Amino acid sequence: MHKYREQSILFGKLLNKEFVENDGRKSNGVKEQGVLVLAHSAMPAVLVETGYINNPEEEQYLNSETGQNAIANSIVHAIKIYRQQINVQ
Repeated sequence: MHKYREQSILFGKLLNKEFVENDGRKSNGVKEQGVLVLAHSAMPAVLVETGYINNPEEEQYLNSETGQNAIANSIVHAIKIYRQQINVQ
């Protein structure tokens, strides 16, 4: 069993909320899967899909400076909220 399962799910939900509510991104939700690279990490971990390059609109967004900045800012903001919620200094 993944030692950091609950923390990973919490962070995944916070990050998904950032993408959907603040960036207006579409979401397929947070799903738990047994991805080997994440299952054996010694910390909370998530795999983030920011879009699909086979969708021309999403590809353009992902390649744009605006899109990349929005995605990075959402990730940073979710990390800050996560740290507050688990009381890490």
